[in-house]
Amino acid sequence: MAKDWDIAKILSKIVEGEDAETINRIASKITKNYPEKAPLILRALKEIDVFDENHVLLISARELSSSEREEAEKYLKKSFGDIFIEFKVDLEIIGGVIIQKGDIIIDNSIKSRIGQIVESINVKY
Repeated sequence: MAKDWDIAKILSKIVEGEDAETINRIASKITKNYPEKAPLILRALKEIDVFDENHVLLISARELSSSEREEAEKYLKKSFGDIFIEFKVDLEIIGGVIIQKGDIIIDNSIKSRIGQIVESINVKY
């Protein structure tokens, strides 16, 4: 199931360049179809531009413990300043983490390292 942030991000792409009437119609449908989620989705949609600039996605192979999250937040805020951090789990990365902020991607995943090793072997032989 999509999270509020994911829904807001999709909606921001849908309404991009649309007139106010279209945006209001979409907002009305959200409120009607998802009354319990509507306030969170609409607030996230309004703030999406701010979050895009200050949004950091940290992808890990497993759910991080609260102490690991705190440590990651401390490190990322030291590196990037005042940011919103979204934590996501992706089992396909096997281990390690991927950090993404806008166009910046730091891929320290096991999947990436295996890919680099395979590429290195293919180049040498």
